[in-house]
Amino acid sequence: MTLLALRQAAELTQEQTASITRLDQSTISALELGRVTDPRHSTLKALSGAYKCRVSDVAEALAETLAALASSSAADSAATTQTAKAEPESEASGETVVTPPMACGYCGTEFTPTETAPTCPVCATTRSGAHGERR
Repeated sequence: MTLLALRQAAELTQEQTASITRLDQSTISALELGRVTDPRHSTLKALSGAYKCRVSDVAEALAETLAALASSSAADSAATTQTAKAEPESEASGETVVTPPMACGYCGTEFTPTETAPTCPVCATTRSGAHGERR
């Protein structure tokens, strides 16, 4: 379970979590996006209190978040490489079509959507219009 999933299971928004924990909302967002990889024990303890779970549960969720982002990054690199090696769109133009990465409008994770995997690999968001603009 990722940090995002842990927060959602507690039925809290980032704003509510920030209020309960007295942490800045940007800190909670950074943790959920894997931008903070080694938070203080006091931060994990505050989150465990808000989410009504053990500190070790929050630490495990952080580890899963980081692992999911690492595999997402590796998958994005592989997808970009595969896309770059794709057949030309038309033989006349001779150009290769490369799909640029997108940022999930819900969790902010960058990923390259494909026909077989059009959803965010971290939060599995599929709502219409939930993903940000192409970068």
